[in-house]
Amino acid sequence: MRILIVNNPAIESTLPVTVKIMQKLQQLNVEAEVDSNAQNYKAKKFDIIIVLGGDGTILRTARRFLPMEPHILGVNMGTVGFLTNIVESELEKEISRLITGDYKVEERMMLEILIYSGQKLINQYFCLNEMALKSITSRMLSLEISVGDQKLKPYRGDGLILATPTGSTAYSLSSGGPVTDPDMEAIIMTPIAPYVLSKRPIVIAPYKEIEISPLICDDSVISIDGQINFNFDPNYTIYIRKADKKLKFIDLKDVAFLSKIESRLRKAEVTYDDIRT
Repeated sequence: MRILIVNNPAIESTLPVTVKIMQKLQQLNVEAEVDSNAQNYKAKKFDIIIVLGGDGTILRTARRFLPMEPHILGVNMGTVGFLTNIVESELEKEISRLITGDYKVEERMMLEILIYSGQKLINQYFCLNEMALKSITSRMLSLEISVGDQKLKPYRGDGLILATPTGSTAYSLSSGGPVTDPDMEAIIMTPIAPYVLSKRPIVIAPYKEIEISPLICDDSVISIDGQINFNFDPNYTIYIRKADKKLKFIDLKDVAFLSKIESRLRKAEVTYDDIRT
């Protein structure tokens, strides 16, 4: 068994935890490494990746290691952590379960995004939460959208989100999209401040490919999981579809999705008193 530990250097508390877990794994004669973002792991395969940080660290890890299809354990280091499974204080005692495979695996759908300029493929991306097209000024976007073989009426608004069920509790939810069970496979299309009020979120079958071309996209960006951002060129055509591979999360607690989401949404609430302090 080979284990990789990915931490977020920006969170200082991850560093001593990394040292402690590495020592524990070495005592158990488990081969383990600490991630370096500069390191190329194409020639290596890890069975388990332990991610120390928050949701942002997990999103980066998901995109980077998806081809390996490792089992990923998210460890919350103090944030709300919609994607994490345990907190830092629980990690050391759960190490033995990781080694023996005494855990449930949750498979999560991801999106594949292909960006063309004319007939040329410019870039390919994968995302766990969402891809968003959005204006960075007060000027609206105008988009031509096809779902499968059906061409929709032109869309106008501040932006558009294409989310996975996992991403349904992120940017899509903040924009009025539905909370969707991550065990499902679907693509959630959520408008951002649409010009026509009848434009509502749509849940699309996962086997349908979505094609988007800009009619007006001045001062707008494409955002992948909120972490990769670049200009939306008027010559681009974007194809969004379900990725062939799934992300595999380790679940050590087996808590029902509805109970988990209610608890974490409550934790994410900020009151006026919180802001004042």
